[in-house]
Amino acid sequence: MVTFKISIDGMHCESCVDKIKSALNATPTVANCRISLPDERAIVTFDSDQPDVTKAIEAIQGQGFNVTGYAAVASS
Repeated sequence: MVTFKISIDGMHCESCVDKIKSALNATPTVANCRISLPDERAIVTFDSDQPDVTKAIEAIQGQGFNVTGYAAVASS
């Protein structure tokens, strides 16, 4: 499994969080996601060692939000 932190601009309420979470959960290879409204980010875990982060970003953008950056999270 591989985890990425994705920074998101444009979230204003829990409805925004729900839209993003639904879109990410419908994305192939996404195993889990946590969305933080105050931190304006998603923590996305993929069930593959070769995640398709582009598909996750497209899912977020498809809901009308801007992705301002992303980075792999070091596994512990």
